[in-house]
Amino acid sequence: MAERVRGASRRTTVLGAVVLGTGLLAVSAPVWISATGSSALSSAVEVTVTGGTAAPGVQAAGLVLLAAAAAALLVGRLGGLVVAGVVALGGAVALVASLPVLTSPAGAARSAASAATGVDVLVTEPQVAAVAWAAPVLGVLALVVAVAAALGAGGWRTGSRRHERASAPRAASAGADAAPDLADLWDAPEGDEPDVADNGSERR
Repeated sequence: MAERVRGASRRTTVLGAVVLGTGLLAVSAPVWISATGSSALSSAVEVTVTGGTAAPGVQAAGLVLLAAAAAALLVGRLGGLVVAGVVALGGAVALVASLPVLTSPAGAARSAASAATGVDVLVTEPQVAAVAWAAPVLGVLALVVAVAAALGAGGWRTGSRRHERASAPRAASAGADAAPDLADLWDAPEGDEPDVADNGSERR
């Protein structure tokens, strides 16, 4: 019998989306493209284009991933599939927004030259900074996280299930107070932490 493929847990999905979303926002800040234009006053004018200007979709993708990370903290199984779809959307947007600019930077460089000098003529070939290639890489990683989240969403729990377990009859045997499960602390919605005084012991 084939072993079931285990996907990403809620924690892994949240951390992955936060790291990748923050990375996309960070990588869009530096200069991606540099070139030299000309004007009536100077034969050589340095032109630079940041990632946010050249590919604004990268910043949007970063915000989408951060929003998906926040949503992943609150949803259950079906919501986990929606979160996976949103993460995949963010990764796809990062790819579509960045790759055309990086493979053909002349258009963005000419637009920047025109804005700076009034002439969209470049004296030198535009150069692409190495940091810019991190954007499509992060986009691909976001797609990987999305697939893993979709596979693992079936194991995501919501706070309602924990309440149902708490309302069920307790075992008759008395024992020491159970320590809270770290997984429950992570999976529980805000304000719904496991009760460390399970056996009716009074809090002081």
